[in-house]
Amino acid sequence: MNLPYLKNTHRLLLIALVMIFCAALTDEAQAQSKKKFKKKAKAKTTAVTTAKPGQVLICTSKTTKTYHKKKCTGLARCKAKTSSVALAMARKTRKPCKICYPKGKGKK
Repeated sequence: MNLPYLKNTHRLLLIALVMIFCAALTDEAQAQSKKKFKKKAKAKTTAVTTAKPGQVLICTSKTTKTYHKKKCTGLARCKAKTSSVALAMARKTRKPCKICYPKGKGKK
């Protein structure tokens, strides 16, 4: 017994399942991209520390070796906390940021 309409039904079911699977993958990918965007936004907000006159900003990460001026794009990449320290103290252990201090000279 050969029923041609059953073959078409199987095809339609298969197509429907594939479409549902693709839609689920798309939703998951969108959710992951939203999470990444939120993480990036949080990373930028950690660098909102202000420095008093005679002080500079540093990233408290163990791997950083530079000090920055206020609102530096290099400091905005810091994923750890930022803090403000005296310029003289920062010069002892760190170098000036190449973005904030383009010629490599610290503030005197």
